[in-house]
Amino acid sequence: MLGKKEAADYLGMSTRTLERYVNDGRLSVRYEESAHGQIALFDPEELDQLKEQKQIPRIKPASIGSELAPTLPDRLMSGNVGGLFTPFQRLIERLILALNTRNEFKQKITPSQLQGKLLLKIPEVQILTGLSREFLIESIKDESLKAQIIGKAYRIKFKDLERFIDEL
Repeated sequence: MLGKKEAADYLGMSTRTLERYVNDGRLSVRYEESAHGQIALFDPEELDQLKEQKQIPRIKPASIGSELAPTLPDRLMSGNVGGLFTPFQRLIERLILALNTRNEFKQKITPSQLQGKLLLKIPEVQILTGLSREFLIESIKDESLKAQIIGKAYRIKFKDLERFIDEL
């Protein structure tokens, strides 16, 4: 009888792989009590059989011959492929709907609604001025447009925006 480590070395595998073989039922084990708990013991004859099975090469066919290949009409095959893409199509449709809803929300805000606000976010300044986000951020970094960071977003005072536009 061999212990777990000796059996794994004999088969040329890790002890974890040996444990997987035991869990899969490909190898039997007998446990004996010792001073440190239970010790797994393996039968040398069974290990020899497993080693021989491992040395037999497994050959997988490169392709299926035409007489063995399943034949389905083109209509059915396209239905199978379509069935695979349906979850992705649903996901894409939901994403498109979410993006359209977001764009509609942005377009609903009119400049007249924003003129009463004291602090504006960059997207709101974009709606009012028509300037790009990159240009606005660059102007903030150059300190030609005054802005404060509140939370994680820049906030621009309406008066500072008017002053900035007059200077352009």
